[in-house]
Amino acid sequence: MNRCHGFTLVEVLITMVMVVVGMVLLSQAFSAGLRAVSVSDRATQAQFLAEQKIADLEILSFSNLQSDSGDFGDDYPEYSWQTEISNTDIENLKQIILTVSWTQENKTRSIVIYKYLADHGEDSSSASNQ
Repeated sequence: MNRCHGFTLVEVLITMVMVVVGMVLLSQAFSAGLRAVSVSDRATQAQFLAEQKIADLEILSFSNLQSDSGDFGDDYPEYSWQTEISNTDIENLKQIILTVSWTQENKTRSIVIYKYLADHGEDSSSASNQ
């Protein structure tokens, strides 16, 4: 009884197919993870830019608040912003809707921030003269 111990060709082929399928699935998962990180990075950057824009709006005099749109200049050319300023039912209170948009993977993505600003009766020009 002389039996050779080893693998048959069929067993080797099945194992190789399973390894290749596993590698393909692993590479797709890695690729999807990289895309998710990229989308997250862009959304984080948009949030940071939106906070800067809100701070710029808070500095303006209450009477100068108006709807507007634009971009973030040469530093962030892929991002744009739009503000919608509206009065509310409460006197001396305005609603700001700020939208920051960017294009990624041929899709327009955006974040929207809602903010309410109250007029405290102090203009920046009168406050600096005191």
